[in-house]
Parts: sequence; C-alpha cells; structure tokens
Amino acid sequence: MLKDYFLIVSNETGDVFSMHALVQLLTRRWLEAHGRQETFQQQCIDRLAASFPTAEYDNWETCRRLFPHAQVAFGCQPSEDKMEWASLFHNTGWFARLQGRYIVAELMTRRALHGCGALEKGQPLSLEWMADLALILHDQHRHKEAESLCSEVLHMREKLLGREHRDTIISVSNLASILSAQGRYQDAERENRKALEVMQKETVFAKDDPDTLNTWSNLASVLREQGKYHQAETIYQQQLEAMTRRLSRNHPDTLVCMNNFAWTLQSQAKCKEAELINRQALERMEGVFEKKHPTTLTCKRNLAVILQHRGKSQEAYELSRQVLETAQKELGEKHRDTLISCSYVATILELQGKFKEAEGRYREVLEGIRGVSGELHPNYLTALANLCNVLRSQGKHDEVEQIRRQALEMSVKLLGEEHPVTKIFGIDRNTGFSFSWDFSQSLRSGALCGIGVVLCVYLVLRESRGSF
Repeated sequence: MLKDYFLIVSNETGDVFSMHALVQLLTRRWLEAHGRQETFQQQCIDRLAASFPTAEYDNWETCRRLFPHAQVAFGCQPSEDKMEWASLFHNTGWFARLQGRYIVAELMTRRALHGCGALEKGQPLSLEWMADLALILHDQHRHKEAESLCSEVLHMREKLLGREHRDTIISVSNLASILSAQGRYQDAERENRKALEVMQKETVFAKDDPDTLNTWSNLASVLREQGKYHQAETIYQQQLEAMTRRLSRNHPDTLVCMNNFAWTLQSQAKCKEAELINRQALERMEGVFEKKHPTTLTCKRNLAVILQHRGKSQEAYELSRQVLETAQKELGEKHRDTLISCSYVATILELQGKFKEAEGRYREVLEGIRGVSGELHPNYLTALANLCNVLRSQGKHDEVEQIRRQALEMSVKLLGEEHPVTKIFGIDRNTGFSFSWDFSQSLRSGALCGIGVVLCVYLVLRESRGSF
C-alpha cells in the first residue's frame, strides 16, 4: 500500500528504496514505543559497514548513495565488532577526502583510528590509516603535522616491512608531496626519485601502476616549481597518455594531471595549447567533481590566468572573481586556496590598471599568508613581489625599496644567492622592479622558479601583452 501511494519508491532493479520522511518518522516512533530502536539501528549500521565499498573511482556512485547514511552512523555507538565499524569510518573518510570534504574526512579517519580502538599502533592496517590521515592533514595545508605523521609511518614501515616494500615506497612518495607543499623542492625531488628508483624495478610495482604514475606526476610538479619546465612538460605528457590508457580519460588522477600539464605549458608561454587542455580538463572535472571541489576551483583559477595571458581580460576577471567568491564561501577568508584566488584577482585588476584595488587585495593576501604559512615561505615571497609591483606602478618607490630589501634577505635564506628569484629581488633601487634583464626568455627557458607563479604571470603579461 505504501508503494501504491509512492511513500516508498524503489529503483528499477528493486535493490534501492527511497522512503518518505513521514514514513521514516512514524517507523522510528513505533520502534521506540516497542523498545526495538537500538536493535534495528545496530542491524542497519552493520549492513552499512558491510556494504560501503572502498573509495576507488569506480565505486563513487555507490559511495555517494551510502555516504549520508554513514554520516548518521557516525553519531552512534559501535557494536562489539569494532573492526567493522573502523573499516566503515575509514572508507567513508577516504571518500570524503576525495570529494574535497577534508574536515569530515579527518573526523571520520580519526574515529576509525582512535574512537573505535580497533587497531594497535604499528599494525599494517593501522599504519595505512595513519598514512591516510597524514594526507588529509596535507590537504588542509597543515603540512608540519602531516610531515610528522608521515615520517612516523615511514619509519615504522621501514622497520616492520623493509625499505623496498610497496607500502614503504608509497610513504616515501607521500612525504615528497608534503615537502613540496612547504617549498622544499630539492628535498621533495630527492624523495620522489628515491621512490621511483624502486618502482622502476617492477618487482613490486607494474610500469603502469597508478601509484607509479602519480609519483612521476608529483616529480613533474616539483621540477616545474624549480623552473625545470621542459623536463616537467615531457613527464606530464608521458604520464597523461599512460593515465588515459590505464585509468580512463575521466579518472580524477588523469584530470589532475591534465590541469598540471596545462599549467606547465602556460609557464612556458604556450598559452594557446594550455587553454585548450585546461578547458578540456575543466569540462570533464565538472562531470566528476562538484563545482566547489578544490580541484575544480584550481583548474578554473589556472584558466583565468591563461585567459588573461591571451588578452581575454573580461572573461579572465569574471572567472577569477567567481572562483574567489566560491572559495570564500566554502573554505573561508583565510584558507590558503582563498588567498591564492584573491591574489589572482588582484593580478588581473593590476593588469587592467586598477592599482588601488589591486593593492588592497595584495595586502589582504600578504597578511593572510603570514598567518597561514609564516614569512619564511615561497608563497610569502610571491606576495611581497606582487605588492612591490603594484606599489611601483603608483610611484611609491620608497616603500618598494624597503620591501625589496626585506624580500632579498628572506630569499637568500630560503632559496640561496644564485636562485633566479633572489636575483630579481637583488635588483638595485634605481632599476627597481623593471626586470630589464630578459625576463621573457628566462621564463620560457625555465630559468625562473615556479614559486612566483602570480608574479611570473604578471611580468610576462606586461612584457608580451597583445602577442597572443
């Protein structure tokens, strides 16, 4: 009868049911009245734990359908079979991470590790979940915590499993990503190459193993951030072909690789090709991720820069402003991704001659980065350089010189005296930030480090505006 009145609706195969909220309420009341609520609740949760799959891309449809129920289960007490509960919260936590819901992911993963008390520290499965938690912290830009936890897992895996065990090598690759996010590119490159040296033996990892492909892609990112654009481009192109063949053209890892490949092309001023690839990646991402997903926002932000680079100023501004508004709403004003989005908007305003508005945005970014990453960080150097440029455009040369000296000292300490970015800050006050040396050629040849992405974009645009 309930089905006749569409109060309960099933799918075509009859294995999924949707129940009207009124029926749910009355059922709960009946169970409470007869003292059977806890029994049925436990049975439901046990079945959910047995049904919730691992978070591989092929399982996402099932995960999305079951995820709201898992969130309700999160507030309940576990049964005697704590291991089953722990597995449920680990699987739901990892799925939440892949959907960009990092706070939920952390809560569920910590519940799997600690709340259920199912595993002793040092067991392989416990180490796997600890490694996953480190990546979730990394996603939230809590890199010091992530590095500490990842290093702990790596040390324990080396001791228990050996240096060339698959899990140990994956920890090495994870550590490289965390180091890279802190601007420690040489350390990250070393760890990536260490992991790949074992992976290429093909005794544990196949040549097209997804973990091998991702480690190569991570190495390419580190090379790009060091200004080694040609090497990075070659690796990205190879890995994109391999990922498309091995994983599928719409797999999340493939789409991330496409976005990174496009950004590497843009860094070499190959903007027409970069725009084409970036648009393809974005179109596919919007069918895989939510529009507010951090990966989608990054792809849009990169596209805005490429559009500005090609002289499509209005479209670039509208897209960058849209990304900033979404980031502010979903992530908060002081989140790292929000600050990067704000910096991109400021750069486009500056290129349009709106210097006062751009200056305000840059100062907002500078203060935000100081609070998030501290002053001795590549992102802070980038913010200082951007502020210097807009101040110089307004003739505020004394303030520019003061900031330049501060940035030069920091850059020497962080990057070394011979680094191209240090040389930029080393230009004397008479030259200022005119970049009279052949900046465009340096950027195209890979001489400039990628940490100053927004700065690089600004300068190339200023020198080559209208040439695309």
